[in-house]
Amino acid sequence: MKKIFSIVLLLAVALFAEGTQQVSKKEMYARARDALKEALVNKDLARASQALEYLQANVEQGAPLNRFEEYLVYSETEQYDKAIKQYAELRKAILDSGYTLKKEYRVTVNDGLNTYLYRDLTPFTKAKADSLCKRFEESTATRENKDLYATLIYSEQVLAIKTVTFGGQKYSYNVINDTTCADEFLNRANNFIKNYPMNEHATYLKEQTVPFIQKFMDNLRLFRRDPLAHKYYTGGLGVYVGQWLGFLSGSSTDVLDDKMGNSFILDADLQYKRFVLGFNMSFGMRTNYKDSTLWNNYGEEYDDENMFFTLGFVAYEMRFLKVTPFVGLGETYFMDLDQSISTRFAMGVNVDSHLLVKKPVYIGAFSFGLNARFKYMVSFGNLDLQTDKDSWNTKKYGAINHTFALELGLFMW
Repeated sequence: MKKIFSIVLLLAVALFAEGTQQVSKKEMYARARDALKEALVNKDLARASQALEYLQANVEQGAPLNRFEEYLVYSETEQYDKAIKQYAELRKAILDSGYTLKKEYRVTVNDGLNTYLYRDLTPFTKAKADSLCKRFEESTATRENKDLYATLIYSEQVLAIKTVTFGGQKYSYNVINDTTCADEFLNRANNFIKNYPMNEHATYLKEQTVPFIQKFMDNLRLFRRDPLAHKYYTGGLGVYVGQWLGFLSGSSTDVLDDKMGNSFILDADLQYKRFVLGFNMSFGMRTNYKDSTLWNNYGEEYDDENMFFTLGFVAYEMRFLKVTPFVGLGETYFMDLDQSISTRFAMGVNVDSHLLVKKPVYIGAFSFGLNARFKYMVSFGNLDLQTDKDSWNTKKYGAINHTFALELGLFMW
């Protein structure tokens, strides 16, 4: 009785002081929060509710009381349906990208009441979520509210909020924080959506939260079975070197011979999702006139040079096979002829095999490895070639180069 009397006396003094202007509003609000804490500690639920109502009535005048504290006080005073409504609104603001809380100025203070209300909430573990779920399950709240609360309390365990600053603005987004409760959440969320399809919280759970977590869990299970599966059709960097064989076709073979010298080929790839931007450089073929009396610039011992930029599309990729058709533009300089085809159209395919790959330790981690590559490429163009040794008359001939290459490459995936 003495403790109850002291709380009543404190509030009476605060009200009297408000009328006489002898105590500041800040001091009155602090006393009200102290009274609220004492009432909660002493399990005086009626008096705690009165103190809460006083603070709520003065929120617009600067009374310190944030929304989460309201939810916690409702819980402490066994007003479970009100607590769930308040908590659900806070969770909706986080989970529903199309919803924002009503703008309202709220003051938060780190005092005894705040410390008391937040006791045992950090770290927020699965055991704590289980305990809160059990407490509300045994309460007088409606069945629908109990199911909603259980669903949302586990979502808080699964999801976390990350904030980034860009252009002076802060942007927040959800990330998977802990998968311990993921299956529990998905089961409860799917049942809630099924049982209460008209509930305002069912829509964003169905359209946003459940798909986001379900996709992550599906990928996680796949990752545990095959750590590389999530990397297929993604992206990375690769550099390949090797040797190649090739030949010339088209009408130019009427007057030209070709043979292989000391071949070398270099590829560099930059992949984003299924698209691959490539650079290719090679030398090794020697092209000369069949008629040795016709003019050869450097004799017969110099290799033609090729350079191409390509764009590919990953049509198929699995652990030991990756198929990437590509097209490109480039140039071939026929050294002995002292001629170049400055704009050549090329097309072909790269067939890769991931020989050695460092398995990632988590989804999205970098992997490094060794690839084997088979390349076929055909390039098209025209050459102006001499028709006889006694004149400088030339004729346009079609020149088609075929390249077959074997390469090894280091890649970052």
